[in-house]
Parts: sequence; structure tokens; C-alpha cells
Amino acid sequence: MKLQIITRTCRGCGQTMPLDMFGTDRREKDGKNRLCRACLHRKYVREYAEIKKDPERYAALLEQRRKNSEDYRRKRGARKVVRHEVPEGMKRCPRCGKIMPREVFRGASYCPDCRRAYNRERWEAIKASDWMHERFLQTKRRTYKLKKLYGNKGMGGRPTDAERPRDRG
Repeated sequence: MKLQIITRTCRGCGQTMPLDMFGTDRREKDGKNRLCRACLHRKYVREYAEIKKDPERYAALLEQRRKNSEDYRRKRGARKVVRHEVPEGMKRCPRCGKIMPREVFRGASYCPDCRRAYNRERWEAIKASDWMHERFLQTKRRTYKLKKLYGNKGMGGRPTDAERPRDRG
């Protein structure tokens, strides 16, 4: 059996190289970039030098790209992405739009009111499905038994270090 090395020609330098010399690009059919890694690096260095020379021109180019992107999304029927101004230390609930201090969210995406509403909706959906409701009750029973056996700290089904017997040897 012969080992076949798949090659590709770089569109930058024109050299034929093994496929592992090309970076990944999900937009391409084979998942690999059209330029080899060296040519891609040279391209990025050249673009960065141009940015440093004329930052205003680069800002105008970015604005044009953003506008083209919004036009493309609008043609496809995608909804427009809206950025909301939120003061420092505050967070906006994506569901109701209220702006509250970050501490109120406790690391969650939604505010407490929306989180409660979401959990209530989820619970109603679980109750509506017999199979899901039975599975939920099984999990709840198991959790109760584990808590009874090990307390809150041993919820993984294993005893904590304090509860584990020590070797006397």
C-alpha cells in the first residue's frame, strides 16, 4: 500500500506543497486556506503595516465592510444586530430589556424575573411530556437519596474526605 500525500498549489507563491502547510478555512470546500501559511503571514504583516501608515483609511474600510455585511444580512432576511449602550457595572437582560446591576444576574444571562418565567415555562413543558416528567422525578428521587446518605457536600455519589474512612496502616 502506497502512502499518498495530498498536495495543493498556493495561490500566493505558486508552489505545490503538502496539505498540512495550509491553514484551515471553513468556507473552502476542502477546509483549507488558498494561501500557504507563509504567504498568509506575509499578507497579514503587509496589511498591518498599511494600517499603521493610515489608520483613517483603515477605519473607513472597516465601516464599508460593516455596511456591506449589514446589507447582505438584510437581503437574506436576517434580523439586524442591535447594540445597546449599557453603563459600566450594569447588564441588560436580553429577554425583557431591563438594565440592572451585574450582581443581580449572578452569572446568568437573564434577570431573576425572566429566569423564573423561563424555569416556569420549562417546568410546564416537562409536565406536559409524560416521559420527561417521569425522568425528572427519577432524578429528583436519586438526588434526595444521595443528600440523605452523604449530605450536600457528597452530591457526586461519593463521600467527602471527612466522611471517607482512613487507612490505619
